[in-house]
Amino acid sequence: CSRMGYPSFAGIQMVGSSKNESSILNLGELIDRSLDLSRVAVIEANPVNPRQVTYGELDSLANAVARGLSRFPIGRRDRVAIVAGGSVNFLGAYLGILRAGGVAVLINPRFSPNEISRLLQETECKAVFADSSFGTGLDQNIMQIIFGSNFSRFLDPGPFTAVSPEKGDPALMLFTSGSSSRPKGVVIPHDRHRWVVRRGAGAVANGQKGFRSPV
Repeated sequence: CSRMGYPSFAGIQMVGSSKNESSILNLGELIDRSLDLSRVAVIEANPVNPRQVTYGELDSLANAVARGLSRFPIGRRDRVAIVAGGSVNFLGAYLGILRAGGVAVLINPRFSPNEISRLLQETECKAVFADSSFGTGLDQNIMQIIFGSNFSRFLDPGPFTAVSPEKGDPALMLFTSGSSSRPKGVVIPHDRHRWVVRRGAGAVANGQKGFRSPV
Protein backbone atom coordinates (compact mmCIF):
# COMPACT_ATOMS: atom_id res chain seq x y z
CA CYS A 1 0.00 0.00 0.00
CA SER A 2 1.05 3.64 -0.07
CA ARG A 3 0.53 6.83 1.91
CA MET A 4 -0.44 10.44 1.13
CA GLY A 5 -1.90 9.67 -2.29
CA TYR A 6 1.16 8.00 -3.84
CA PRO A 7 0.04 4.95 -5.86
CA SER A 8 1.59 1.59 -5.03
CA PHE A 9 2.78 -0.32 -8.08
CA ALA A 10 2.07 -3.67 -6.40
CA GLY A 11 -1.51 -3.39 -7.66
CA ILE A 12 -0.73 -1.53 -10.87
CA GLN A 13 -0.67 -3.22 -14.25
CA MET A 14 2.54 -2.77 -16.20
CA VAL A 15 1.84 -1.52 -19.70
CA GLY A 16 2.37 -4.29 -22.20
CA SER A 17 2.08 -7.13 -19.68
CA SER A 18 -1.39 -8.17 -20.82
CA LYS A 19 -2.37 -5.46 -23.27
CA ASN A 20 -1.29 -5.05 -26.87
CA GLU A 21 1.83 -2.87 -26.83
CA SER A 22 0.51 -0.91 -29.82
CA SER A 23 -2.57 0.16 -27.89
CA ILE A 24 -2.55 3.26 -25.72
CA LEU A 25 -3.45 2.66 -22.11
CA ASN A 26 -5.68 5.18 -20.36
CA LEU A 27 -3.57 6.11 -17.34
CA GLY A 28 -6.70 6.17 -15.20
CA GLU A 29 -7.03 2.41 -15.76
CA LEU A 30 -3.82 1.28 -14.08
CA ILE A 31 -5.43 -0.76 -11.31
CA ASP A 32 -5.06 -4.45 -12.19
CA ARG A 33 -8.48 -5.99 -11.49
CA SER A 34 -7.09 -9.53 -11.83
CA LEU A 35 -5.31 -9.11 -8.49
CA ASP A 36 -6.75 -9.12 -4.97
CA LEU A 37 -8.79 -5.91 -4.85
CA SER A 38 -9.39 -6.33 -1.11
CA ARG A 39 -5.79 -5.35 -0.37
CA VAL A 40 -5.19 -1.92 1.13
CA ALA A 41 -4.08 0.53 -1.56
CA VAL A 42 -3.80 3.87 0.24
CA ILE A 43 -3.54 5.06 3.83
CA GLU A 44 -3.89 8.78 4.38
CA ALA A 45 -1.22 10.31 6.57
CA ASN A 46 -3.67 11.64 9.14
CA PRO A 47 -2.51 10.93 12.71
CA VAL A 48 -5.97 11.57 14.17
CA ASN A 49 -8.26 9.56 11.91
CA PRO A 50 -6.31 7.98 9.04
CA ARG A 51 -8.54 6.83 6.20
CA GLN A 52 -7.57 3.75 4.25
CA VAL A 53 -9.09 2.24 1.13
CA THR A 54 -8.59 -0.97 -0.81
CA TYR A 55 -7.79 -1.21 -4.50
CA GLY A 56 -11.40 -2.18 -5.12
CA GLU A 57 -12.73 0.84 -3.23
CA LEU A 58 -10.34 3.18 -5.06
CA ASP A 59 -11.37 1.64 -8.38
CA SER A 60 -15.07 2.18 -7.55
CA LEU A 61 -14.41 5.77 -6.45
CA ALA A 62 -12.65 6.54 -9.73
CA ASN A 63 -15.58 5.08 -11.69
CA ALA A 64 -18.05 7.15 -9.67
CA VAL A 65 -16.07 10.32 -10.46
CA ALA A 66 -15.92 9.45 -14.17
CA ARG A 67 -19.67 8.79 -14.29
CA GLY A 68 -20.33 12.05 -12.44
CA LEU A 69 -18.26 14.04 -14.93
CA SER A 70 -19.92 12.34 -17.92
CA ARG A 71 -23.36 13.53 -16.81
CA PHE A 72 -22.57 17.21 -17.47
CA PRO A 73 -21.04 16.21 -19.91
CA ILE A 74 -17.30 16.46 -19.43
CA GLY A 75 -15.26 14.12 -21.58
CA ARG A 76 -12.38 13.77 -24.00
CA ARG A 77 -9.78 16.55 -23.76
CA ASP A 78 -11.90 18.67 -21.42
CA ARG A 79 -9.75 20.14 -18.66
CA VAL A 80 -10.66 19.54 -15.02
CA ALA A 81 -8.53 20.98 -12.23
CA ILE A 82 -7.62 19.55 -8.84
CA VAL A 83 -6.60 22.00 -6.11
CA ALA A 84 -6.08 19.83 -3.05
CA GLY A 85 -3.61 18.09 -0.82
CA GLY A 86 -2.82 14.40 -1.11
CA SER A 87 -5.81 12.27 -0.10
CA VAL A 88 -7.98 9.34 -1.15
CA ASN A 89 -10.41 11.79 -2.75
CA PHE A 90 -7.56 13.42 -4.69
CA LEU A 91 -6.55 10.04 -6.14
CA GLY A 92 -10.14 9.11 -6.95
CA ALA A 93 -10.71 12.42 -8.72
CA TYR A 94 -7.44 12.15 -10.61
CA LEU A 95 -8.11 8.63 -11.90
CA GLY A 96 -11.76 9.45 -12.63
CA ILE A 97 -10.90 12.50 -14.74
CA LEU A 98 -8.54 10.40 -16.85
CA ARG A 99 -11.06 7.58 -17.23
CA ALA A 100 -13.65 10.07 -18.50
CA GLY A 101 -11.14 11.18 -21.14
CA GLY A 102 -10.47 14.51 -19.47
CA VAL A 103 -7.21 16.26 -18.71
CA ALA A 104 -6.30 16.48 -15.02
CA VAL A 105 -4.95 19.97 -14.37
CA LEU A 106 -2.96 19.64 -11.13
CA ILE A 107 -2.65 23.01 -9.39
CA ASN A 108 -0.48 23.35 -6.30
CA PRO A 109 -2.77 24.29 -3.37
CA ARG A 110 0.11 26.39 -1.99
CA PHE A 111 -0.20 28.85 -4.87
CA SER A 112 -1.82 32.14 -3.93
CA PRO A 113 -5.60 32.46 -4.45
CA ASN A 114 -4.99 34.96 -7.27
CA GLU A 115 -2.55 32.56 -8.96
CA ILE A 116 -5.01 29.67 -8.67
CA SER A 117 -7.82 31.78 -10.16
CA ARG A 118 -5.56 32.88 -13.02
CA LEU A 119 -4.54 29.31 -13.84
CA LEU A 120 -8.14 28.10 -13.78
CA GLN A 121 -9.09 30.81 -16.27
CA GLU A 122 -6.08 30.42 -18.55
CA THR A 123 -6.43 26.65 -18.77
CA GLU A 124 -10.17 27.00 -19.48
CA CYS A 125 -11.11 24.32 -16.96
CA LYS A 126 -14.74 23.20 -17.04
CA ALA A 127 -14.70 22.03 -13.43
CA VAL A 128 -12.49 21.96 -10.37
CA PHE A 129 -12.14 19.51 -7.49
CA ALA A 130 -10.90 21.25 -4.37
CA ASP A 131 -10.42 20.98 -0.63
CA SER A 132 -13.06 22.78 1.44
CA SER A 133 -10.59 25.55 2.32
CA PHE A 134 -10.65 26.74 -1.30
CA GLY A 135 -14.43 26.66 -1.77
CA THR A 136 -15.03 30.38 -1.30
CA GLY A 137 -11.99 31.61 -3.21
CA LEU A 138 -12.47 29.81 -6.51
CA ASP A 139 -13.85 31.16 -9.77
CA GLN A 140 -17.63 31.02 -9.39
CA ASN A 141 -18.02 30.57 -13.15
CA ILE A 142 -16.46 27.10 -12.97
CA MET A 143 -18.30 24.05 -11.68
CA GLN A 144 -16.92 23.30 -8.21
CA ILE A 145 -16.80 19.88 -6.58
CA ILE A 146 -15.63 20.36 -3.01
CA PHE A 147 -14.23 17.48 -0.95
CA GLY A 148 -16.15 17.19 2.29
CA SER A 149 -19.09 19.16 0.86
CA ASN A 150 -20.85 18.39 -2.43
CA PHE A 151 -18.32 15.74 -3.53
CA SER A 152 -20.41 12.84 -2.20
CA ARG A 153 -23.54 14.14 -3.99
CA PHE A 154 -21.57 14.55 -7.22
CA LEU A 155 -20.48 10.91 -7.29
CA ASP A 156 -22.46 8.48 -9.46
CA PRO A 157 -21.55 4.94 -8.35
CA GLY A 158 -21.54 2.17 -10.91
CA PRO A 159 -19.43 0.61 -13.67
CA PHE A 160 -17.69 2.79 -16.23
CA THR A 161 -15.82 1.99 -19.43
CA ALA A 162 -12.79 4.24 -19.65
CA VAL A 163 -12.32 6.35 -22.77
CA SER A 164 -9.64 4.88 -25.04
CA PRO A 165 -7.13 7.65 -25.70
CA GLU A 166 -5.78 8.36 -29.13
CA LYS A 167 -2.11 9.02 -29.82
CA GLY A 168 -1.15 12.35 -28.32
CA ASP A 169 -4.30 12.73 -26.21
CA PRO A 170 -3.32 14.73 -23.09
CA ALA A 171 -3.62 13.06 -19.70
CA LEU A 172 -2.48 15.71 -17.27
CA MET A 173 -1.11 19.21 -16.97
CA LEU A 174 1.56 20.09 -14.43
CA PHE A 175 3.00 23.50 -13.64
CA THR A 176 6.56 24.70 -13.26
CA SER A 177 7.54 26.30 -9.97
CA GLY A 178 7.69 29.75 -11.56
CA SER A 179 10.97 30.74 -9.90
CA SER A 180 11.75 33.33 -12.56
CA SER A 181 8.26 33.97 -13.88
CA ARG A 182 4.66 32.86 -13.49
CA PRO A 183 4.01 29.09 -13.39
CA LYS A 184 3.71 27.57 -16.84
CA GLY A 185 1.72 24.49 -17.76
CA VAL A 186 3.33 21.33 -19.14
CA VAL A 187 0.96 18.90 -20.88
CA ILE A 188 1.75 15.17 -20.64
CA PRO A 189 -0.08 12.74 -22.98
CA HIS A 190 -1.14 9.21 -22.05
CA ASP A 191 1.26 7.48 -24.44
CA ARG A 192 4.31 9.50 -23.36
CA HIS A 193 3.75 8.83 -19.65
CA ARG A 194 3.90 5.03 -19.89
CA TRP A 195 7.55 4.99 -18.82
CA VAL A 196 6.44 5.88 -15.27
CA VAL A 197 4.41 2.66 -15.07
CA ARG A 198 7.21 0.56 -16.55
CA ARG A 199 9.80 2.05 -14.24
CA GLY A 200 7.59 1.68 -11.18
CA ALA A 201 6.63 -1.91 -11.90
CA GLY A 202 10.26 -2.76 -12.61
CA ALA A 203 11.42 -1.10 -9.41
CA VAL A 204 8.94 -3.09 -7.31
CA ALA A 205 9.95 -6.32 -9.04
CA ASN A 206 13.58 -5.56 -8.20
CA GLY A 207 12.80 -4.85 -4.55
CA GLN A 208 13.17 -1.06 -4.73
CA LYS A 209 10.56 -0.10 -2.16
CA GLY A 210 11.33 3.62 -2.22
CA PHE A 211 10.05 4.33 -5.70
CA ARG A 212 7.29 6.93 -5.96
CA SER A 213 5.33 8.05 -8.99
CA PRO A 214 5.29 11.81 -9.66
CA VAL A 215 1.49 11.64 -9.81
